Amino acid sequence: MRLNRGSSLFKSRNFLMYWLSYLFSALGDAIYYFLVPWMIKELTGSGIMMGTFLLVVGVPRIVFMLIGGVIVDRFDGRKVMILSDIIRSIIILFMVTLLILHSINMAYILILGFIFGTVDAFYWPAVTSIRQRVIEDSKNVQSNSLFAGTWQITALIGPIIGAYLYQFDKGKTCFIFICITFAVSALTLIKLKLKPIKNVFKPAKQSTLKGELIFGLRFILHNRLVLTLIITMLFANASFRMLFVGLPFLAQSFGANENEFGLMQSMLGGGGIIMSLILAFVIIIKNPSLKLIMIAVSLQGLGLLLLGFVTNMWEAIIVMGLIGIASAFVSTIVPSVFQKVIPVEVMGRVSSVNMIVAQGIVPIAQALGGWFIEVRSPSELFITAGLVETLTGIIALMIPTAVVLNSRNKKHTA
Repeated sequence: MRLNRGSSLFKSRNFLMYWLSYLFSALGDAIYYFLVPWMIKELTGSGIMMGTFLLVVGVPRIVFMLIGGVIVDRFDGRKVMILSDIIRSIIILFMVTLLILHSINMAYILILGFIFGTVDAFYWPAVTSIRQRVIEDSKNVQSNSLFAGTWQITALIGPIIGAYLYQFDKGKTCFIFICITFAVSALTLIKLKLKPIKNVFKPAKQSTLKGELIFGLRFILHNRLVLTLIITMLFANASFRMLFVGLPFLAQSFGANENEFGLMQSMLGGGGIIMSLILAFVIIIKNPSLKLIMIAVSLQGLGLLLLGFVTNMWEAIIVMGLIGIASAFVSTIVPSVFQKVIPVEVMGRVSSVNMIVAQGIVPIAQALGGWFIEVRSPSELFITAGLVETLTGIIALMIPTAVVLNSRNKKHTA
C-alpha cells in the first residue's frame, strides 16, 4: 500500500474508453430504473404492478446470468457489451415511440422490461470479465475502486436527472436521454483493444455451451480459495441487505421525517463515494488479499452491529457513513482478488456465479428481515445481522485457504 497524489489510469486511452462506456451505461441503467417504476405509478398506481415489473426484470437477470458468463468467456466480451448497449437503445427507442403514439401500457412495459433484464444478464459479466484485459494487474484495486465510486455516483445522480427531465413531457425526453447514454457507451467500445488471452484453459473445439457451463462450475467447486470467497460473500451480502429492510423502521422509531430518512440513506452512498475515490487516487493497494477482504467484511458487520445501539438520528447518520466506507472497501477488494487468482478465460463464468449468489440471496434475506422486524425490533435485526457478518469474516479469516495468497494461486488453480 502506498500514497499517490495522482492517478495514471486515465493516461491510457484504452482505459479511458472502457471507463466512459461503463459510466454512460451505468447512468442509463440508473435513470431507466427510476423512470419506469415512476411511470408505472402514474399509469396504474398499483403496488402489485410495481412488484410484477421488478420481478419480470430481476428474474431473467439472475436466470440468464450464468449463461451470460459462458457466452462472455466463449466470445469477445467487448462485442457482447456493444451488442447489449445497442439492444437496450432499441428497447428505449421503442418505448419513446409508444409514448409519442400514446400506446404505452403495462403489457408493453413488462415485455420490454423482460428483454431489458435479459440483456443486463449478458452485459454485466462482460464488464467484469474484460477488465483484466484492459488494466495492468498492479492497478486492479485502483481501477475497481474507481468503478465502484462511478456506480455509486450514477446511482445518486441518475434519479435526479430522470426527475428533472420527466417534468418536461412525461418521459419522452428522459427516454431519449437514456437512449443516447447507451449509444455513447457502445461507441466508446468500438476502438477498445483488449490484451490477448494466454489460453491456459483453452476449450476443445467440440466443447458445447453446456460443457463449458459445467466446466465453470467445477472450476469453482475445486478451487477452495474462490469457493471460500463466494460463500463468505453469500453470508456477508445477506447480512448487509438487512440494512435496507430495517432502516425505515429505525428512522420511524426516532420520529424522523422523510428528509431525515433520506439523509440517513444518502450518508451510505456518501461514505462509499469518498472511500472509493480515496482508494482510486490517494491510497493505492497493489497487493489485495483474501485476508484484507475478511477484515473489510468484519468491519462492515461491526458497522451494522453498531447501528443496533444508536439512540438518535444523528448517531445513525454517522454510523451509516461508516458502513458506506466499509462497503466501498468490500466492493473494491473483492473483484481485485478475483482478478488476481482467476484466469481471464473463465472470469465470465466465475463472476456470473458470484453475481447470481449475491443477487439471488437478496429477496430471501429481505423476506427474513421483514419477518424478523414483525416479531422483534429493528435494533435487534441490526445486532443479529452485524454479528453474523462479523463472525463470517472472522471465521473465514481463520480458514487455511485464506492464510496465504500469493502469485502461485493462479498456477495452483490451473
